[in-house]
Amino acid sequence: MKFRDCVASVFSSLLPVFRLGVLLLIIASGLVMTAQAQAPGEKFSFGEVDLELLEQVGQLDQKFEENGLIYKDTALTTYLEQVGQSLLSQDAALERVTWKFRVFRDPSVNAFALPNGSIYVHTGLLALLENESQLAGVLAHEITHVRHRHSYLGYRSYRKKMVTIYVLSAIGAYTGLGGNVLSLGAQFMLSLTILGYSREMEKEADVTGTRMILHSAYDPREMAGAFKLLQKKYEVEMRGESFYSDHPKLQERIKYVSELVDKSPDRKTPTPEDLAALKANYLKNSEAVTRHNIRLDLEKGFYRTAVVFGRKLVELHPDSAGNVVSLADAYAALGPRRVERGLPGVAGVDVSLDAIGAQAGEVGRDHRVALRRPRQREVEGS
Repeated sequence: MKFRDCVASVFSSLLPVFRLGVLLLIIASGLVMTAQAQAPGEKFSFGEVDLELLEQVGQLDQKFEENGLIYKDTALTTYLEQVGQSLLSQDAALERVTWKFRVFRDPSVNAFALPNGSIYVHTGLLALLENESQLAGVLAHEITHVRHRHSYLGYRSYRKKMVTIYVLSAIGAYTGLGGNVLSLGAQFMLSLTILGYSREMEKEADVTGTRMILHSAYDPREMAGAFKLLQKKYEVEMRGESFYSDHPKLQERIKYVSELVDKSPDRKTPTPEDLAALKANYLKNSEAVTRHNIRLDLEKGFYRTAVVFGRKLVELHPDSAGNVVSLADAYAALGPRRVERGLPGVAGVDVSLDAIGAQAGEVGRDHRVALRRPRQREVEGS
């Protein structure tokens, strides 16, 4: 089943249940909520609404598995778990939380956390990141959302708003103002304010996540480094809900995270050797998933994105047949047209469809033909 069909299957099976459909918007897609963060030191107590949400996110985890949306790679999953668990070593156990770190098969640049402790990092974000410290920063941010119970607080706020909508709808119907119109309008206006976590919650996740990195073996400067990746002049199709798009402005986040790191007495800067090792380890573990993400990009029609990531792979390991084929497939899909100047692959690399690109495109076409031949023989021999 193709990726888009898997997604369609998940949504078609869940949308008939209204509240679970809303949950998909609020939690699974990482959209905005307007609830206030919990006061420091305030103990969180589970209520009926919270337990309802917990049960529903468990269903989401199952649906993701059943519909093939989890990227299955034992080595990568183990690596992701190791990075995530290293940030939790000093963390006290949380009620009704079981930490799991998984890779989500989606080429958009995103990551999200469910309140039960399931943290998902999209293949598109893994393909974009450059080192292990940046990955740790993303995970620290998502861990904070879980630890501070942001999803539960947001869901409580949402439920209160829905009660208001139902009351307004009933009043509109009673007064002859058109209950349906008022209900739809109220829901639309409210949707503008509940699409994602509040800015306060996002800043809390940034600041707390940065402090977690400051007490780890990772480079805290890369918390801002991950944000800066999105400021580069990439001519790639970064469509869909981004890990960064529903958060405070990037420049503002970079500023307050960098100031926190610079002023922290706990700041530890890894040695150049350690930094090189963190980068090499990340690139080694993310190489295969980047190839997989290129296939997802091609299915989505994100051809330039695929070329950018293909060039990144070839620069990393030019002797890897899999990397060369991934780049070749991307060029073949892009077609015999020259890419606009300024489309970057790796820093300073011109990825215009020149003679080398055209040759790579031919390799890609030959590769796909070769892949089809065994299947044809099987059909002929059956």
